[in-house]
Amino acid sequence: MADQTAVHGTTGMPGASRSSLMTSLGLVEGDLLTYLERHGATTLRRLIRESDWPAPMIMMGLGALIRQGLARALQHDLEVIVEPQPDRVPPSEQPVEPPGVWGG
Repeated sequence: MADQTAVHGTTGMPGASRSSLMTSLGLVEGDLLTYLERHGATTLRRLIRESDWPAPMIMMGLGALIRQGLARALQHDLEVIVEPQPDRVPPSEQPVEPPGVWGG
């Protein structure tokens, strides 16, 4: 079984005294998205160097932003370029298409 300490604090129970990984990860995502919106495309190396967050948290936060379609990462030689997706509408804000007419 996975160690729940990292997710739920020292007691392994939701609502434990320490903040959860999910809360920290959300903060990292917000910081990264704000940075990308202000500065545009940048290298992953620069994001890690200029952030106060540990590199593994930045990698997890960036992965979450990519999965949500809010950022993308491109390999360029030995660097990874990270950039925001300005024209992307998050899935929660996309219009819902009405169902088609059933008929036969």
